[in-house]
Amino acid sequence: MQRAAPRLWGAAASWRRHLATGVTSASRGRSSDGPASVAALARSGAGAYVGGGGQPGAPGAAPLVVHNPYTGGRVATLSDGGAPAAAAATAAAAGAAAAWAATPTADRAAAVGRWADALDAAAGDLAAVLVAEGGKTLADAAAEVAYATSYLRYYATAAAAAHVDAVTPIDLSDGGGGTGVVTKEPVGVVAAITPWNFPLAMLARKVAPAVLAGCTVVAKPAAETPLSALALARLAPLPPGVVNVVATADAAAVGDTWMAAGAVRKVTFTGSTGVGVGLARAAAGTGKRVSLELGGLAPFIVTADADLPAAVGGLLAARLRCSGQTCISPGRVYVHRSVVGAFTSALAEGLAAAAAPGDPAVEPPDGATRVGPLIHSGAVHKVQALIRDALDGGATLVTGGTVVPAADSGGDAGHVVTPALLTGVTDRMRLFREEAFGPVFPLSPFDTLEEVVGRANSLPVGLAAVALSDARVPFGGVRLSGVGREGGLPGLDPYLELKYTLLG
Repeated sequence: MQRAAPRLWGAAASWRRHLATGVTSASRGRSSDGPASVAALARSGAGAYVGGGGQPGAPGAAPLVVHNPYTGGRVATLSDGGAPAAAAATAAAAGAAAAWAATPTADRAAAVGRWADALDAAAGDLAAVLVAEGGKTLADAAAEVAYATSYLRYYATAAAAAHVDAVTPIDLSDGGGGTGVVTKEPVGVVAAITPWNFPLAMLARKVAPAVLAGCTVVAKPAAETPLSALALARLAPLPPGVVNVVATADAAAVGDTWMAAGAVRKVTFTGSTGVGVGLARAAAGTGKRVSLELGGLAPFIVTADADLPAAVGGLLAARLRCSGQTCISPGRVYVHRSVVGAFTSALAEGLAAAAAPGDPAVEPPDGATRVGPLIHSGAVHKVQALIRDALDGGATLVTGGTVVPAADSGGDAGHVVTPALLTGVTDRMRLFREEAFGPVFPLSPFDTLEEVVGRANSLPVGLAAVALSDARVPFGGVRLSGVGREGGLPGLDPYLELKYTLLG
């Protein structure tokens, strides 16, 4: 029976007021089952959603506090279930796996479609959550909700094209072997670990194909942004145990629990290269499949004959998105020496006109892009450290790179950084070797196309040079930027096993 899409967070206006001030309800009531009680989940402080309900925290564990990156205020205080909640989630997912795998694919697809409907109905409230917990601007938050919904929508209709139910016969009679049959089966329980910069969309990109394929899921969102993941699970019109979420500050304990669990058959991770490589090593011990989307440092090349206004506009749009906190954001800008002066001037003018640092919950002036806060003080310190390293190496700071004071709409947390434009950056500097994950525009001159292509490909990462954001597009990295693809029909393959049966 089709369920009506629930309303998220209860009264949206009331919840938005709480988010804007960084205040969370003190109620400790137990959340009831069902996606209509997401507001109760936040109020109760349940940091895990397991088997269709809230999960208590681990004995003696400190609570997980979610802060607003702009105001610094407390958004929510959640129980931290840690390893016990991870084990309970595994048991719930394993217990639900057989029945969900046996559910007809058409019914699974219909459920994913209803899930998309639920996100559509709750879009405004989900966006408010993303603004509060992640410091997203209103525009970026709305775009992320739409992006997450698009994955659910896409996979709700992808089963036929992906031949999920296909039975492929192989005639072996010429060798006296009868007939072979190849079918597809779900891999089993999937552990999904997601980052803070796209907490809703990255989880949707993983769970949508997994659930359609017949897998059950245990998920760990980043400690900075757990509310949107908990909301996504609560909104799912799925049987208990199919999707479970564990929010925790002890990522290692939860990860270790899932890596050691024989019931977990696949791991999908989006995050840093170092953590991803470690997970791959740990997953090998129990023979788990692994999909990794890891770090990158995308090049942006401006040739001598480039349309400079178009290049400036494209770079501003890509780099100012989410205040530069995206893994496909162009972090290395190569400009032909003959136009580097003109491009630098045009980019500086464009930044002055387009970048509007300040409160992410306030719309920017017409034609401008709001530059909101970085996720935490550590991110601010890293951006400043990379800028200092470049200046020490001989680069020039043209503009920006300073923390906006609270009195100038920089927020009490001190996480808003003015976009920084630097020239004379070299490949030896940290800005061209590490992701800044902030609004930094480092420019370096080049002389020949062969030279710049070699420099662009010189790093051991390769996530993006051109960014395509569409649910139909398989996305992933090469080398140390990852293994496997997410999105599109190929995004289903990692969740399906090919089974060969010989019929005598």
